[in-house]
Amino acid sequence: MSRRILVLCALVITGCAANGPRARSGDHSDVGAVVDAIANRYLAETPIAGLVVTVARDGQIVHDAGYGLARRSPDVAAGPGVPFEYFSVSKPVTAVLLLKLAERGLLDLDAPAGKYVRGLPAHYAAATLRQLLRHSSGGVETLIDEFDPEPRFARAPTRADLLDWLSGVTVVARPDETWIYDGWGFVVAGLAAEDAAGRGFGELIRTEIAQPLSLGNFAWCPELASTRAQGYMFVDEALAPIPAIDFGWFGGAGALCGTAGDLARWWLAVRSGQVIAPTSLQEWTTPVALERNGGRADFGYGLAVRLGDYGGHTKIGHTGDGAGGTSILAEYPDDRLLIVVATNTAGAKVPYALEIEAAIARELLDIPQATPPTVSIPPEALATVPGLYRSTEGVFCVQARGDALHVSTDQEQAVELRYVGGGRFLRPGDTDSIEYFLGWPDHTEWFGYAWYGLPMDLAAKVSDTCP
Repeated sequence: MSRRILVLCALVITGCAANGPRARSGDHSDVGAVVDAIANRYLAETPIAGLVVTVARDGQIVHDAGYGLARRSPDVAAGPGVPFEYFSVSKPVTAVLLLKLAERGLLDLDAPAGKYVRGLPAHYAAATLRQLLRHSSGGVETLIDEFDPEPRFARAPTRADLLDWLSGVTVVARPDETWIYDGWGFVVAGLAAEDAAGRGFGELIRTEIAQPLSLGNFAWCPELASTRAQGYMFVDEALAPIPAIDFGWFGGAGALCGTAGDLARWWLAVRSGQVIAPTSLQEWTTPVALERNGGRADFGYGLAVRLGDYGGHTKIGHTGDGAGGTSILAEYPDDRLLIVVATNTAGAKVPYALEIEAAIARELLDIPQATPPTVSIPPEALATVPGLYRSTEGVFCVQARGDALHVSTDQEQAVELRYVGGGRFLRPGDTDSIEYFLGWPDHTEWFGYAWYGLPMDLAAKVSDTCP
């Protein structure tokens, strides 16, 4: 998903949208009322400590507010000027930074990372920067348990520490064969930017992005330590401050903080051509092309940009999470709508920022809650889809039974996937998680998962039959 945590559990709240009139295209008067109602409902019904929300329409910020608490004991309100962690929404920033450096000829995204960073383990040294930014190098990161980290993660890492940590990568696929979320590939990308430019990552963010765009609260997290929100985890029915981890371990993968408003302003500047050239902007949002066993398909992830669809509306952006909160930046380009949400709480029963953002989008875009009708599965799909699929999230067995497809894992019994068209399926009782197959229906090699419209994970077929 993003800056991965070991325990992921979101509470899906039904009926959390505002009950008042909905904002229509070109009408910004009701945006604040919609967001206020949704944010306050989540604060009342879940353990979340605080959140910030920024909404832009037609390229202009029309709502920027905080809700709940940024810190407790003593209480500090989560106002719009309080920086929050961006978590893995830092990744699109890292990608844009590398595109800027590439435009100057300081690095080549199609060159191996080892050309710029000496001492990398063999896998990362051979992977191109583009593959790392697209999560298509075939490597799997070693996770930090952010809820109970090892003591070494509390201190700033040396370059040797990072290189040793990166050597724990597990290689499970050939380059560009499948998509596997590997956050540490962005740590490598950040190191490449530093070495190519001859400046530290925090300085690069400040001089290349924050200062030119007048973003006063957009920085390497330690630079905002005295003002940013405290992260909390909800454990044993109580909120507790998260354990300390030095942000140097996250680097280009998730070490940026700032206000939701500054993040929105950065995105609007990039999308309007103020930061990178049109050709770079196109590269940024081009889906990764995969090829495996003769099958070819595009997966909805560019250079750190998730590319999806929610309720018939094109949706792009990125998500982030950690032990102390979650984040989401989502643009609906055809609707000229941008929504940024950041929270400072994670854990069981705590909603993800993505869920809150989707509730806001449903209201502002009049997206109905109706479940799409079931349609017949193409006969050829019943022959090509079944098999065993594997991702970093686990193993999935897909079987054809009559004219239906069923999926099971080691932890759950088989359930029938309800086909709603376009290679997309829903599980029983779920309307927010879409499962789909790439290469559909002729040469299916991948089994994907999207949450609230954004692609989140991809499993590659390892066998045509299940054990």
